[in-house]
Amino acid sequence: MKRLNRQNPLPLTDAVLIDYLSCIERHFGSEWLESVTDHPLGVLWRRRDFLSTEELYIFAVALKQFEQIDIQWTKRQCEVIKNGSCNNRVGALFEVIGLSYFLKAGRSLLPEKESNPGYDATLLFEEGIEVSLSLKNYQLSVHYQTFIEKSRNLEKCIQRVLQACKSRPMMVFVDFSQGYPSNSDWIEVESFLKKIITAFKDRPILNIISKGIVVGLNKLTNEYGEFSEVKPSYHMLILSNFHKNSNNS
Repeated sequence: MKRLNRQNPLPLTDAVLIDYLSCIERHFGSEWLESVTDHPLGVLWRRRDFLSTEELYIFAVALKQFEQIDIQWTKRQCEVIKNGSCNNRVGALFEVIGLSYFLKAGRSLLPEKESNPGYDATLLFEEGIEVSLSLKNYQLSVHYQTFIEKSRNLEKCIQRVLQACKSRPMMVFVDFSQGYPSNSDWIEVESFLKKIITAFKDRPILNIISKGIVVGLNKLTNEYGEFSEVKPSYHMLILSNFHKNSNNS
């Protein structure tokens, strides 16, 4: 990687960030990262926004740390992340990032060998204490998956409205503060947003509609780069309480 072709919101120079991201490129290959269409790491790599940069940086920091600890374990994990089944690659990615958070002053960590499948690593303290670690990554609940699906549908609707009215860059805010949203709540929010987006004139809008749902708009600044002249620019934030049964599904 010779130059940084993405937004950089981190307190790092582009040169330092390039060094970190090159670690990912070294293990997975630039051609694969730029061409794979059905892998979350490839999708994240081809995005250029500040959030994708932060997520890639977290992964790169973990990789660089484990390269110094156990390069063969690191290579095996990267191979699983790249070519493993969906569940296995999620697990391997979770292990690399999750275990890296245990690497603090006064501790060292040894990833377990393939011959010891019961644990993922051993945490060593200066006092001679050893702790065996086994990390678990639980899947999303049905209710959370529904929330993500509804949010994406709302985003697509907002994109169409923004495109149709050639709206200026804006931030869209929705807060289901009183509880997990019902289907009728999503429909009401979509209808209300269509109305206020078309009337937006740079002045902040904040409204409380039924059930205490908060909906707002504000102008978006180009702090991290220029806006597209072809597609609408926006930032969307949707908040909600967990469903009451989220722990059981």
